[in-house]
Amino acid sequence: MIIVRNSETLPCDGKGGRLWRSGLLVQWLINRGVNVEWVFSSFDHNNKKNRQTINLDSEPLMEKAATMLHSTGYKKNISIARFFDHFVFGWKLFFYLRKIPKPDLVICSHPTPESSLAVTLYGKLAGVPTLLDIRDLWPDVFFEATSGGKYFLYKLLMSPYKGLSTLSIRLATNLMAANESFLNWGLKNAGRTKKDNDFVSFIPFEIPKLEERHTQEALALIRQSELKEGELLVTFAGTIGRMFDFHTVKRSCDLAEQSGIPLRLILCGSGEELEAVKWLFKDNPRVIIPGRLDAKVVFSLLQKSDLLLAPYIKTDNFKEHLPNKFMEYSAAGRPLISSLEGFASQVLKHNESGLTYLDDRGLCECFRYYYENKGKLEEHSTNAHKQYTEHFHPEQLLEKVEQHARAIVRDYKKQVKTADA
Repeated sequence: MIIVRNSETLPCDGKGGRLWRSGLLVQWLINRGVNVEWVFSSFDHNNKKNRQTINLDSEPLMEKAATMLHSTGYKKNISIARFFDHFVFGWKLFFYLRKIPKPDLVICSHPTPESSLAVTLYGKLAGVPTLLDIRDLWPDVFFEATSGGKYFLYKLLMSPYKGLSTLSIRLATNLMAANESFLNWGLKNAGRTKKDNDFVSFIPFEIPKLEERHTQEALALIRQSELKEGELLVTFAGTIGRMFDFHTVKRSCDLAEQSGIPLRLILCGSGEELEAVKWLFKDNPRVIIPGRLDAKVVFSLLQKSDLLLAPYIKTDNFKEHLPNKFMEYSAAGRPLISSLEGFASQVLKHNESGLTYLDDRGLCECFRYYYENKGKLEEHSTNAHKQYTEHFHPEQLLEKVEQHARAIVRDYKKQVKTADA
């Protein structure tokens, strides 16, 4: 079996490096005795550097399964260089697949359309079943938040990639998606009906094994925030980019201070909006922005926080979606405060594991609720961890993926036999 993911963090990527959806699936299948090859790009999307100098044998999983195809790289997420990088990876991927022995199945993440098309076209030509894993609504996400002339311009510019996306989904043997909305989007765009082995699988999160140094670094960060007894420690950890709304967070922090709700805010991560966010909070000494941290230090910090913040912007890409923040924050066992309505809000309400806000005043009221109800804070913390173990633990999620993958291979072989008979 081959698993393809153009840009995903690796455990050997330094700060922030850990196994995500594809890597966890590779690890799971290897442990189950499946022969797996993990194909990825040489470009580290998160740290914006090429992996030319890394030793793939430095991690047991990488030594067993890793194949790295060189791509050109890029400096900005929205740039011609990025599209060229993805094109190069897709091109090399197609010819790499053509020259190796045929696998039983190829699983590929979508986006990117270039690698998705390379895999599904190869599958059609070579007679190999393919499973596309739809991670987000790409490329629709580029123009959905715009309007007027800019909307039509962006839509026109992205039309070639929309075509690649549609064609790759149409050619795929089966589809997997991070939520029902994404699956329906893929089916609708490709003009196909749902098959028996088209399915939804949430994004798994594996709790990292922490060492004493990770705990001490997290505690040092908390001391740096000058947290006082009785104050709420609110933490965000992730990419500081355009998918998050920090302006509402800023206004809610101001309201909390005016209302006498004491809190400290730590915003961990890096991204294209990092400097803008630093400027936004420059006059608020209650907010610290340490930049990108080691993933294990971040998780230790999440466990020691009172509340965990997920201030997503409201777009179709997040509508009815359960982003990986929910899995990571639930694993830390602390209440989650989210801006997402729909399915995400229903999950928090049903499990009593956090609260949803609509605007700055709503977020301030979330802070007030937990500040005045410490019993609820602890109750929701317990429920958050229960939510993780019952719904987001890798064991439950990846076993389902393995079962579907085996069924796809089995059904495909039956179809081939029937066709040959």
